[in-house]
Amino acid sequence: MLEELQLRDYKNSCVQKARRAVVMVSPFISPDEKQVMQVLLKEQHPFILLTDNGFRDYYKPADMLFEACAAGRLLIISPWPFDSGKRHISRADCVALNEMAEEICHSLNGDVPIVSITDPNIIYRSSE
Repeated sequence: MLEELQLRDYKNSCVQKARRAVVMVSPFISPDEKQVMQVLLKEQHPFILLTDNGFRDYYKPADMLFEACAAGRLLIISPWPFDSGKRHISRADCVALNEMAEEICHSLNGDVPIVSITDPNIIYRSSE
């Protein structure tokens, strides 16, 4: 029960940060992370999505992801090329994507706070 409450509080804290103009960075792999992403989309908050498979020719995100991209609220990136045979994400890929999300948070500069939802303690702001 305590773990469920902690998870709920964590997800709520991610959404609250987004409402304060914090940009989320994540591969949004777990069901809980996907729930956070759905709220970000619904409330039209900006975020960066890391994907485990690159982009095929003429790639177009589906539905709400497309709308968010077109509105400039969503950046989708992948560190790997598209693989038409890829079916499931491996644990190693999940770990690598989470590490990349954290690295993006470490390296981005600007006026917008950045947070990786894979680690709620990492928030980076520009050094003004």
